[in-house]
Amino acid sequence: MPFNIIKESIEYCTVNYLFFLFVLIVLFLCHLVLGLLGSEFIESLVINVLMAGYGLNVAQDIINGGKRLPKLMPKQIIVYGVKASIIFLFYVAIQTSIMLFVCGFLSFPILELKEFFLNHSELLQLLSSHDEVIFVIFVLSSLIVLYVTTFFFEISLARCADGGSLKSAFNFPRIKHVIDVIGWRDYALEYTKLILSIVILTLAMRFIIPVPILDSIIDSILNFLMFVIQYMGIGVIYKVYKDSKYIPS
Repeated sequence: MPFNIIKESIEYCTVNYLFFLFVLIVLFLCHLVLGLLGSEFIESLVINVLMAGYGLNVAQDIINGGKRLPKLMPKQIIVYGVKASIIFLFYVAIQTSIMLFVCGFLSFPILELKEFFLNHSELLQLLSSHDEVIFVIFVLSSLIVLYVTTFFFEISLARCADGGSLKSAFNFPRIKHVIDVIGWRDYALEYTKLILSIVILTLAMRFIIPVPILDSIIDSILNFLMFVIQYMGIGVIYKVYKDSKYIPS
């Protein structure tokens, strides 16, 4: 269940409360220092690379049976972050290209499906302005694109985290083999639970606490939990494959 995923992520982060606090402080300081540079693009780029790198550390830790947040290793985080960013850009290009075709063919606006379902007003507007059959076709085709590309994307990241090889992250026949072993249906079920857990935390962030500082702290913690859930999920699903008897010698 989604709440179990949230609970597991909290337990994973808080095995060592002091280290969890230390990681949050480091992230805050990174944002602060980079913000002083006056360039939102540079700040966003560097933060995304560092978070992706540490995310692969989390995935690697889970694959290896870890139970707590991994240590901060700057060199490995940067190397992993650059590799993860290359993988991310590749799959975003693939997903965007397919969705451009789908949206253009069905005369739908370009949007991200997960954000789309969080915006109920936009959902109702599209329902009222499009044929119901076309709308269903759009949703189903978007879900297929989202799930399939995400499965390949996550396994690419997992293979990079497991062996550190960027080349292995683009071995598509091997990636498909991994998904086949895990099971497309089982993967879809686990990914849906993960998405629901992130949606729950996203909705929780919409509650505004009257004390601004406390509200910002809670939002930062919830954001970090969503980040951890994503990469823990990658590690957990790939570990299913690693623990199977179908790994080629």
